Amino acid sequence: MIHHSNSGGFAIRDGKWKLVMGARRGRKRELYDLSSDSGESNNVITEHPDIAKRLEQALSRIVVNGRSTPGEPVSNDTGYWNDLYWMDENDYVR
Repeated sequence: MIHHSNSGGFAIRDGKWKLVMGARRGRKRELYDLSSDSGESNNVITEHPDIAKRLEQALSRIVVNGRSTPGEPVSNDTGYWNDLYWMDENDYVR
């Protein structure tokens, strides 16, 4: 599941994990284990960098492909924007 806030931040959920990629203004990345922390009060990103990296890669793939479902990539209707700070602009543009 992908979340995109009106402030520009993104988040991705996979099972018990939720990775929050804060908007460019803050650039704060957070990882939560929702099975034991549904209130998202304990950022465990330093304890699980491998999970954070896997989720970041999945989020990037979804953004680049323009879809979260299987199938042919769909062109994005916007150019690269600053809230995608974790991605290289050259990777975004097809």
